[in-house]
Amino acid sequence: MTYLAGRTRGRSIHGHLHLCAPLVLLALLPVRPLLSQTFYFGQNKIQYVDFDWHILKGEHVDIYFYPEEREIARIALKEAEASYLFLEEKLRHHVFRRIPLILYSSHQDFEQTNVIPYFVPEGVGGVTEFLRGRVALPFDGSYHDFKAVIRHEMVHVFEMSMLSRAERANRGLQVVYPPLWLTEGLAEYLSDEWNTTGDQVLRDLVLHNRLTGIRDLWRFNGTFALYKIGQSIMRFLGEHYGDERIHRLYDEFGRGKTFSEAFARTYGLSLEEASREWNWAMKKRYYPEVQDLTDLTVAARRLTKEGADFHPVVFEGGRGEPEFLYVSTRTGYV
Repeated sequence: MTYLAGRTRGRSIHGHLHLCAPLVLLALLPVRPLLSQTFYFGQNKIQYVDFDWHILKGEHVDIYFYPEEREIARIALKEAEASYLFLEEKLRHHVFRRIPLILYSSHQDFEQTNVIPYFVPEGVGGVTEFLRGRVALPFDGSYHDFKAVIRHEMVHVFEMSMLSRAERANRGLQVVYPPLWLTEGLAEYLSDEWNTTGDQVLRDLVLHNRLTGIRDLWRFNGTFALYKIGQSIMRFLGEHYGDERIHRLYDEFGRGKTFSEAFARTYGLSLEEASREWNWAMKKRYYPEVQDLTDLTVAARRLTKEGADFHPVVFEGGRGEPEFLYVSTRTGYV
């Protein structure tokens, strides 16, 4: 009964475990794709640092940190509290408990976390654990990504709290757990602006006729595309029907209905109707771009030799024109 999801470095993820009830939510920062994000039980987690934990208390969030990251802890608390206030107003919901956020100064330290018993892959940028409501994340050197992941994880905290509220308010009826595209799409939608990465994903799907209906988005589970697709849908719904319906949708989840019924009661249209509207909006957005695009096989030229393992870095060369540096293992050595 585990629900693993994420947001990756390099803006791509592969693999997740999706069973019944959401117990763990993972957020992954932008680097290269994960080869796998499947977690295996029964493996011992190596811990070789005895952390000297301190607590920095805010109005709603407790930051757990060790002295080496005191400055980052203050930034994390400021961003977490700002995220709380933003989400409280946007989602019309108050989390009736303090939110523990455990901060690590590097991914190497983060891999030792006990928040989840599973091995933490290199690309995982954050964890939200359901049972105790704990958030854990590392600082990887990018303040922009750090703040985005904090907001992303805070959305998951609110999502889980809203589901609990819905269950209590409806006398313990079985809660309908939202699909992965919704939970991660909402977290992306409320934590980051739509950008060229999202355009790249959606344009590719539209122009290659691979954009499915909302009911079939499970086909994208385990891919980073799902997160941008979910963000695109939530953006579309917000622009056409208003963000105030989000909290109403989560209230519907506690009424023992299916997801399709909850969605229809909230937005006044079926998933099939929403799919047609959203698909048509994406086609109108991206089809006109085709006439202005040139195929890369025609217009581009290769800048690196075979075996390049990192994106080239552009710098101003001494000859007055851009030059490129890259690392390659084609000889067997870096």
